[in-house]
Amino acid sequence: MIKLKANPLLKRLGKKVWHTFVTLNGNDGHSHAFVFWYPASTWKHARRVVIVAQHKPSKKSVTIQFFVTNLPTATATLGSFYQKRGKMEKFIQQTKSGYYADRMNSTNFLMNEARMMFSCLDYNLMRLMALWVFPTWIRNSEITSIRTNLL
Repeated sequence: MIKLKANPLLKRLGKKVWHTFVTLNGNDGHSHAFVFWYPASTWKHARRVVIVAQHKPSKKSVTIQFFVTNLPTATATLGSFYQKRGKMEKFIQQTKSGYYADRMNSTNFLMNEARMMFSCLDYNLMRLMALWVFPTWIRNSEITSIRTNLL
């Protein structure tokens, strides 16, 4: 599942589908996913594209995202699948930047692997401490904020 960059054609299709849905079902502030087959000019054949439209009543706006996928999963679960993937990428980025898991100082593969494993262990221990020990206001913070507040 890959997020597509919106182009004018996709934006028109997304708005049309969203307005049709709102007209038929009302605007409840939830995410809705729609599927269609899209033949981009650079692709050899049409591919399954998912439109995830989310209305936030507080902002009075609609966020429309487009994904191309070959997953046979039901349309309703694809939006939440991508959000979970994005959350996992955030964890990976925190491990790389906050715990320096991306630094490879040695020419020896095993030394670099051990360093990365210690960084991952450090990250997991910190997350565990955040759940069990830290006050609620700091639990979801990134490691740089935790270091600043604790030190």
